This record gives sequence, structure tokens and C-alpha cells, in this order.
Amino acid sequence: MRRLVEIDPIREGLDYMLYTYPRLRKLCPDPYTAINREIAENSYHNLVRIVLGQQVSTAAARTIWERLLRFLGDDFMPDDVVKAEFDGMRACGLSARKVEYIKGMSTAILEGRLTPHLFDGMSDEDIAASIVALKGFGQWSVDMFLIFGLGRGDVWPVGDLGVRMGVQTLTMREARPDDADMARLGAEFSPFGTAAALLMWEIKDNPPSL
Repeated sequence: MRRLVEIDPIREGLDYMLYTYPRLRKLCPDPYTAINREIAENSYHNLVRIVLGQQVSTAAARTIWERLLRFLGDDFMPDDVVKAEFDGMRACGLSARKVEYIKGMSTAILEGRLTPHLFDGMSDEDIAASIVALKGFGQWSVDMFLIFGLGRGDVWPVGDLGVRMGVQTLTMREARPDDADMARLGAEFSPFGTAAALLMWEIKDNPPSL
């Protein structure tokens, strides 16, 4: 199983960030160990977990995921979700809207409108277009999937709260950066946006639970 730090663009990005921003070395002295996360092998499960992680704490998302595995089985597939009782999924801690999102995404896979098994050979832009076409999936969902599902090297989640908090800590500013600041930093960190985001999450100890 691949790990994020074993992917060349991400490893190179961590080296670059620590060299370019010395303060990062104090805030995260051993990122190669701290960020040594596995990349999810099951793209479908990863997309489900992204829905679970929307607007809830990492601890809450993890608990809901564990309940969902007990309800559906560890190896559940899209057809299992489509056939699953709505109230049964709600009982796992999901809102009605999130159940609709997950069932809709599962239906899209079964109908061939979403093809996660082909994502490895697709560009970030084409993957984004196919994901945001789903109800309940926006740019944040795309960014999380590109990082934790595929290990892409230049993803900068402008709208993620944890990343913004990390930037605030790194730059020692009183307020969190706004959209314009985040976009500017994304251009500054490119082509190592993913490494930069991972470091921002780490210095705030707030990585997504995906």
C-alpha cells in the first residue's frame, strides 16, 4: 500500500517547504513520520468517507464510518448502499441529506456516470468535473479525494478550515487568511500544494479523517 510521503512530488514538496520556510521546521520537525499516511486503495469508500467528513469533526466522522461498516459490512459496494434501508443508514449518524448524497453517488457508479476505477489515468481537472457533477460534492470533496484517494501532488484546498488555521499559525497573523490570501499562497506553493496542505494540517493537528 502506498503512503503519501513515498510519492515523489509530495516528498519533494515537503523537502522544498521545509527548506524555503524555516519556521515550518520548528512547527513540524519530523513531517516524514507525522504525515506518513496510507493512500486509500478503495476509491469508492474514500468518496463515501469524504461525504461523512463534510462539516463534522474528524472524531465524529470516524465514529460514523465505523458504524456504517458494521451496518453495511467492511467490503460494501455501491449496490449494497443503493439497497440499504434509508433509516438504517440514518441510524449510523448520517443526516438525511448525506444519505441522499451517498446513495446518489453509488447510483452514478452503477449507471456508469462515475468511474472511479479509471481515475488513476485521468487529469485532476477531468476528475474534478466528474465529481462536482454529483449532488453534494463540491471543490472541497474534490481536493480531499485528489490528496487522500489518489496522492496527487499539487492540490491546495483553499476552502479547508484546518489548512487556513495552519496558515494562520505559520504566518503568525491575528486573523485567518481570506480567499484571496489562500489563492495567492496556492500560487506561491505550486507545484507543491499537497505537501503544503499536509504541513498546514499537521501544525494544527487537524488532518481530515479519510
